[in-house]
Amino acid sequence: MLSIPERFPIECVREIISYMKHDFTSLHSCLTVNKKFGEIAVEVFWRNIWTSRNHVGFYEGAYKFWAAVLGTLISSLPSESKDFLNNNGVTILRPTHGKKLSYDYPSYCKTMDCSAISNMIEQVISVTHQNDRPRRLEYIQHLLRQEICKLFINQSISIPTLKFDELPVPYFPGAGKCFEKLTELHCHTATPDLLFYALAQICKQIQNIIIDFYDDDNLGLSGLIDVQQNIKRLECRIDELAVTQRFPAIIDVIKSKANSFIHLELLHFTCIPPSIISSMQNLKVLKIKILPDEIPHDSIWEDLASVRLPNLETLHISLHSLRLETLHPLIANNYGNLSTLIIDFDPTNSQSFFFNGTVAQFCPNLKVFATWFLNNEFDVLEEILTECQHLEELFLQAFDDMNLNSHRLFKLLEITTPKKFWTLGLSGNWCDPSGALKSCFESWKRKKNRVSLIFSRNVCIGSEHMDLIHQYKKEGVIRRHTVVNDPVKHEFGY
Repeated sequence: MLSIPERFPIECVREIISYMKHDFTSLHSCLTVNKKFGEIAVEVFWRNIWTSRNHVGFYEGAYKFWAAVLGTLISSLPSESKDFLNNNGVTILRPTHGKKLSYDYPSYCKTMDCSAISNMIEQVISVTHQNDRPRRLEYIQHLLRQEICKLFINQSISIPTLKFDELPVPYFPGAGKCFEKLTELHCHTATPDLLFYALAQICKQIQNIIIDFYDDDNLGLSGLIDVQQNIKRLECRIDELAVTQRFPAIIDVIKSKANSFIHLELLHFTCIPPSIISSMQNLKVLKIKILPDEIPHDSIWEDLASVRLPNLETLHISLHSLRLETLHPLIANNYGNLSTLIIDFDPTNSQSFFFNGTVAQFCPNLKVFATWFLNNEFDVLEEILTECQHLEELFLQAFDDMNLNSHRLFKLLEITTPKKFWTLGLSGNWCDPSGALKSCFESWKRKKNRVSLIFSRNVCIGSEHMDLIHQYKKEGVIRRHTVVNDPVKHEFGY
């Protein structure tokens, strides 16, 4: 049996095992190494058990996984909760009385996801109680949700992340202590006002709020936001039923706290117009993704041209039919702080030359850049590569009907690749690079660049070029080569 060397830092072991957080077989094997390895593996697995649904899901094939998780949680319940469930006809999934668990599993959990708990219980109970009437089934699920949530609240010293729904968790015993240091809240506007008012009495230090907007405004949520003393990040997302709704109470309190926000994301929702964004003078991250059918009037986003954000570091824009030149003043007014600039919408015209020239002029500290490259504008690209010496990732997008000179691109990269450059993404009809590919790779080899290549499917890379890519991958020059439909959405989509 392996053991951890006496002087080997335990944090290094924890960091290594953390990389296995979705490799359940490897995590399970850690239990056989020694007690400390096992304890860390359990901690990593249970830290945010609910992210496992992205890897095993809630579909039929995952029943055994979630039945095991629920069974472990039921085994962790105090005797009074088990008796309560048994007395109400809830079938316990495994023998629990008198069986001592190896670990205090719920205490490791740092995220309480009410919706995920509900989904897990619904999937498992629909099998174990499949002969019960629908109303009876819902009642059983409610009882289990209640007791499992109480378990997490009682067993956890502090839970920093809460994904909130209609369960009255602020009223459960121990909620005051458990959520006193809550820093991240996921919620939606359909949750009853009173639950937000109750949570507001407990939580004053929430930094990150992620809101799903449904069909109603919510005074309780606006009140909760209002009492926060350290709010920094806001993400607004929309349900399709709420497209035509307005949320004056929530928007008003966001406006009143404009200077507190350093991170703003608008996902499919236009609730915060440029007039309010412009008052967020401390904003460092701005991400806006609006689909075509979600914008009744694109013209409101033309006002981005007048937004002045002196501290902006990351700008990710996906706005259907926005003109590239609209972003010129926004970029020019950022005082050179921009380090990440991602443009992943189809522009209404071909004025990418003017836009990219603005970037070369005003963004010397740029590290990540995804842009449109529509007219073989290699002069301005050379200017970008020369002026942006901190550039690490470059994504060039073009329409499929354009023939772009990849030979010239790789000859340019051979000469001007920045020192820390490590990712190249190309989409569009980039033609045969001819012999430029090898000389570019040799240049990267001399400069010790290790570069990832992410190409769309219509980039013309023949078999001889693939042989070169495999050769330089073996030599460590090419870290990886990936072919996807859209490199920008593959790397930065959300």
